[in-house]
Amino acid sequence: MRMPYIALAFLQFGFIFASAIFRRRAWREMDIHDGLMEMPISMKVSFALFGLWALAVFLAAIVAMMNRKDRAMIFLFLVALFPFFEFWGWFIYSF
Repeated sequence: MRMPYIALAFLQFGFIFASAIFRRRAWREMDIHDGLMEMPISMKVSFALFGLWALAVFLAAIVAMMNRKDRAMIFLFLVALFPFFEFWGWFIYSF
């Protein structure tokens, strides 16, 4: 794969990894026994980073549609495989 696609893959990984770290920190800040409270700032940042990750996956799908030569490889790696494993890694690490 060319350098822009590798950069996009690292960008996706950076967003989801940072989101998992902030989400894990947010669990320590929550106190369920106090009842309903405002969401901690680290949880808000985590949701924002998760949204940016989803946007990066969507951007990868658009890039794959525009590139006829490498469409299958870009879609397979940047839209299907990497996000699948990144999401499950995020899910497991977040708790």
